[in-house]
Amino acid sequence: RWKVIQALREAKEHLCLFNPIECIPEAQMNIGYAMEGGKGIEDVAAFPGRIGHHGGKVFFRGEPLFGASELMAQLILDYMRYVPSMRSAANVRYEKVLIRKAQEKGLGVAFLNGRQRLSRATKGKRQDSYILMGKILEDMDNPPDIIYDEGDIGIEAMIRLFARNPRELLKKMEMIAR
Repeated sequence: RWKVIQALREAKEHLCLFNPIECIPEAQMNIGYAMEGGKGIEDVAAFPGRIGHHGGKVFFRGEPLFGASELMAQLILDYMRYVPSMRSAANVRYEKVLIRKAQEKGLGVAFLNGRQRLSRATKGKRQDSYILMGKILEDMDNPPDIIYDEGDIGIEAMIRLFARNPRELLKKMEMIAR
């Protein structure tokens, strides 16, 4: 648990130096990191209150904690069901130029059609993203570094960046942001 928290603290320091405010979505950013073999929300650490920006600088509202972000935890855990080694993720502002840069740099990119309709029983519930992401991951030979969606009414378009650890995650973020 200490190694996971320490890796996120190092990511925080790096993000403050890198200062990628252009990557922070309106809904703000978060970075999460799961313990190896993590199964539940309590096995994933993230930053409470998300990561924003103020005065041209990245702004954190606290130190990383386990269970701090249910959304980030579910995203990572859902991905880990298909690719257990991909234990870290971040949500990044959707920009077509970032997707293009990712493809040019050789990152794997997949489109999640958030507008795709599921049965009425699952529509609007957390299972939506899991089911749709599962379809993407089942159909790909290599797991994507990025899964993005173009949003919907009242839902911000988003890039979800995945990596084995926060250090690799930030390297990928720098690849697409600079």
